[in-house]
Amino acid sequence: MNHFKPAHQAFTKQSVEFDEIDEKSPIIKWMREQVYKHVFKVFPKNAKVVELNAGTGIDAFTFAQKGYLVLATDASEGMLQQLNHKIKTTEVKGSVRSKYLPFENFNELEEGGFDAVFSDFGGLNCLDDLTKITHHLPNVLKPGAVVTWVLISPYCIWEWLFALKGKFGLAFRRLKKRNVKAHLEGVEFATYFFSPNDVKKAFGQDFKVIDLEGLATFTPPPYLDWISIKYPKFYNALTWLDQKTCKWPLLRIIGDHFIISLQYQPQK
Repeated sequence: MNHFKPAHQAFTKQSVEFDEIDEKSPIIKWMREQVYKHVFKVFPKNAKVVELNAGTGIDAFTFAQKGYLVLATDASEGMLQQLNHKIKTTEVKGSVRSKYLPFENFNELEEGGFDAVFSDFGGLNCLDDLTKITHHLPNVLKPGAVVTWVLISPYCIWEWLFALKGKFGLAFRRLKKRNVKAHLEGVEFATYFFSPNDVKKAFGQDFKVIDLEGLATFTPPPYLDWISIKYPKFYNALTWLDQKTCKWPLLRIIGDHFIISLQYQPQK
């Protein structure tokens, strides 16, 4: 059985309301802003980008508006339907194309010459082994290309706080790292958690880390959005604190997510 299939089903179920959920969440909006700040600092101008788990294309169209050429890939049929509808109806300065491409078939990506690879908000946490992607990247990247991935961290301060309520399973679930059960739209699927060091090992010597920062270390995870709405001043203080400390060595690895960028520097 394809263990990715339940995740594809879950995101297909959510695809119709995905953009609305995104738009209504103050925390997700803020997180995207931080991701874009990072990306626009490290990506080459007018880059040709391949995006993994592109979803409905929220990031792809933002990049296109900045002049990037984007190949947006996903394995959820519902997400791709929404993405393709946008491609037909949305005017952008750049160009967005779509492709059905499951993680496990990344080696079948025949196109090359990419300047950047992007993956947002933990889509790659559905993958049990990052080398299923990283080992094939040299075949599609130009020397000097940049890879930016936003991954869900195995360490999260906000979830540790659930231990105070006796919810130890929720508080420390990520520390298991492998085959952790997630639920979305009534579907259960496996997730996997990687530290920045795990990511570095998966890429190997031809990729050098050029930037690493935490995302939502003090800011609550998006599923605790009610905090941002009920206590806006407290929430604003937390986002300010995150922006000031996101690159501090310890704090950048214990947030809800982390953003890591590596540059392809082939040794041969």
